[in-house]
Amino acid sequence: MPLQCHISDPQSGLSGRVLTDGQGAGALVYTHPAQKYTRQVKVFINAENGADMAVDASFGGTPVGVHNGTDSAWWTGSTIVGAAADFANPDHPHAGTNAVEWIPTAIGSIIQFNKGSTIDLTAYEAITMWIYIDRRWETGDNVTFYALDLAGGALIGNTINLSAYFDPTNFDVYQKLAIPLSDMGIDSSTIQYLRMELTASSGKAAEIYIDDFQIEETGGLIYDLDLTSGAVFEMDQFRIQITNNIAGTNLEYEKLMGLTLNTGLTYSRTRLGEIAFSANLKSLEDLAFGGLDIANTITNGTNTSIIFQQNLNYPITLDKLTDGLRIEISEDLSSLITLRAYVYGREYLPEPEYL
Repeated sequence: MPLQCHISDPQSGLSGRVLTDGQGAGALVYTHPAQKYTRQVKVFINAENGADMAVDASFGGTPVGVHNGTDSAWWTGSTIVGAAADFANPDHPHAGTNAVEWIPTAIGSIIQFNKGSTIDLTAYEAITMWIYIDRRWETGDNVTFYALDLAGGALIGNTINLSAYFDPTNFDVYQKLAIPLSDMGIDSSTIQYLRMELTASSGKAAEIYIDDFQIEETGGLIYDLDLTSGAVFEMDQFRIQITNNIAGTNLEYEKLMGLTLNTGLTYSRTRLGEIAFSANLKSLEDLAFGGLDIANTITNGTNTSIIFQQNLNYPITLDKLTDGLRIEISEDLSSLITLRAYVYGREYLPEPEYL
């Protein structure tokens, strides 16, 4: 007696069927092209320093002051749309006597800083400022930042979200922002105006203070993930390794391996040239909050090296044509022995073309 056999899925219970056509009867079969990949380690690299991030990237040269609450006669601040901002408010200065106080009450509120003449940004690297937000700021609130031309009408470069450069959950304290001009697409542009615009709000009208706002001449480094042209990379693990002259593992959580930082490391993902995700890492606490665990600790009693690791539940697909990962630093990290960042994943190779 012949055996009766069925092809079925053990999880869904679905069974294959026999179909008939003009050629006869048979099982319907689906095939999928084989995908070739290699397991790869990709490193964040700077054109001048390679993978070494334990460098001095602090700002220098002669900065151009934009606004510090009129403590200095720099650019002229004005309210373009919405409730009037106070450009010389004494309540919460970061330094000096005054700061800019802005309480935007409606989406579309805009404040502007006018130099009074044009400035060629070719010789400059970044914009820095100190920002203070109160606890009425909620997740999802957003202020965009952008530059305008001489006429004050045409957008130069692109807009960026200020909250991508500071921790929007840290209230009632000043935080320093460092924004590379290349992020705004104005690193070789001529501008006259800088604007801030409230583009998303919970409606609670958070208080925002801005101080020591300036354009930096030198400093700041960008490390990009070294992706392969023509290949697709699926990232499933992110690592940062930090080594410093610290005995043992009794570490201060509010510091980064013994360093007290203002801007730290800004880790971001770009998609089609726009920042899709950003996190600011200034301390061991920030690394833990960002989902990185301590994967390994190595110490010889004098120096300690720690590998921080994040395993992704779902891989992130990166194509060099459209995607990027980067780390920006703008402080002196040269006292560290080593600092480097890298990712693990699968690199899918393009299929060869056959004639």
